[in-house]
Amino acid sequence: MRKLEKIKKYAESLAQASQWKYSKEAIANINTIKKDERKKEYIYEFYCVMRIIDDLLIDYKIEVVNPNKIVVFPKAPSLKKNYPYFLVKNLKGEVLFQLCIGVKIMGHIDETNAPDISFQKKNSSVNPNYKDVFMIFDAKFKHRLNARVSDGEFSKICMMIDNLKCKNAEANSSKIFKFKKLIEFHGNCLISNGNAYKENSKLHSHHCIKEIEKFDEDLNYKMIC
Repeated sequence: MRKLEKIKKYAESLAQASQWKYSKEAIANINTIKKDERKKEYIYEFYCVMRIIDDLLIDYKIEVVNPNKIVVFPKAPSLKKNYPYFLVKNLKGEVLFQLCIGVKIMGHIDETNAPDISFQKKNSSVNPNYKDVFMIFDAKFKHRLNARVSDGEFSKICMMIDNLKCKNAEANSSKIFKFKKLIEFHGNCLISNGNAYKENSKLHSHHCIKEIEKFDEDLNYKMIC
């Protein structure tokens, strides 16, 4: 699968930048996933993570924090203290923020959410809550490229944005760092290789969310916001 090979290349760059020894298992330990559809979804989710980190590596340093010394990333909503996550630093070595994959975060209504990617404040603890989060991304893999993000998928991330109180994600993230290639990605994003749920800018503005459609290898992505 081309996407898996691309993930490996991104991971090798990350290994060099962070002194993290590359492990095939860490990047694509999919043998424990029984359903082929879920394997593809997991690979796509991690592909999105690696493209984001690849962009950050242009201007920032990346360090992997590995509390339990394991080499796998979560495949389902998980506790932050049990899995690796990333520290993003400036060239002076100062931590700017944390980037976490699939970790549970307690929201302001005492319900947890686990966005695929959460951008957390530099001093966020291993038990994060909504006060630690300033931006979230969620990835939705479509098995047919002409399929659309569903009502439920769109509504779910809107509820997460509300529960985690990160409606000011675009402004807050821009104060902390800058993307180099993915410059439009400042703000809460729903990322898909398929088609966006809607092209109604008023809807997206109201819910403080951006949709990125056709985000994949050999495709030209489009952002709706």
